[in-house]
Amino acid sequence: MFAVARRQILSDALLARYLRDMQYPDFTDLAHEYYLTHRQEYRTPNGSNWRRSSWKVACECERGDQRALAEKILVRLQAGESFEDLAKQYSNDKTSAASGACSRCKPAKRNR
Repeated sequence: MFAVARRQILSDALLARYLRDMQYPDFTDLAHEYYLTHRQEYRTPNGSNWRRSSWKVACECERGDQRALAEKILVRLQAGESFEDLAKQYSNDKTSAASGACSRCKPAKRNR
């Protein structure tokens, strides 16, 4: 029994020493070169699309009906219908209904 415990302790110590003394290569230059040759894969668009539509609930008794409607609309979206068309048809928000709730926003500038 002590032999098994001793072997486990020595094995753990040997592994810890190996990991402590391990030298990892510096991939900084290689990673930078890869980035420069594949820069197009790391590009992000100048802006992001975000979409929103809202339904107002006059009282708690309408919440279930509105949720059912929202789930029905979600099914239609997942089937490929246009968000803008559905927002114009169903949204209670005048701005969303008029524009189809498709807005452009620009991401924060990054310091590089």
